[in-house]
Amino acid sequence: MMLVLIVWVVYYTGKWNILEILLLFLLNFVANIFVMIAIWNKNTRIGSIYHITGTSLFIILSLYWVFFQGFYQYIIFQIAFAFAAIKAFSFYNYKNDIKIFNEKTMTVFNIFLFTIFIIVFKPELFAIFQALGFAFVTIWLVSIKDKFRYFWNLFWTFFIIIGSIIWVYLSYNNWSIDWISLWYTLISTTGLIYFFKLLPKYISKK
Repeated sequence: MMLVLIVWVVYYTGKWNILEILLLFLLNFVANIFVMIAIWNKNTRIGSIYHITGTSLFIILSLYWVFFQGFYQYIIFQIAFAFAAIKAFSFYNYKNDIKIFNEKTMTVFNIFLFTIFIIVFKPELFAIFQALGFAFVTIWLVSIKDKFRYFWNLFWTFFIIIGSIIWVYLSYNNWSIDWISLWYTLISTTGLIYFFKLLPKYISKK
């Protein structure tokens, strides 16, 4: 359904190459599926392999946005996602816990990345919201505290959605709907709905 909607947007605005969008969408979709499998897979060893594979695909996508579209809010925080994927892969496959990657160090590291992002690239408002979301959702990936992981992810997902909606609106008024922000709006909102379904469980959880 999302693919049909985005292809329709591409056709309606006439500013994107449909074949290019199809390839990028499918790559993005596969990467998201891999990460979701990694998160909810009971076999943590297999899950960590999906995690690092999905992260690698996202890095490839982020490089595309840097070199062809000039968007840096996607690539800079992939560093933190990569650290989280490496930690999971190392721990679940080799029983080696890279303790330097934890909630506190990742918080400091993401604040550092966000500061660099603001100073160097001087982003617009939508990119700031997206960057905040992308930065801090990575912290729950290295946490072993289930309740913390849930509420932290729930909170920062709002920022990804807000930033993406702003950019969809601005891009539509200025040239053409930015399909990647439309994608993040849809996929993040879908994830948010799923998280809200779990809310009673985590409210009652001690």
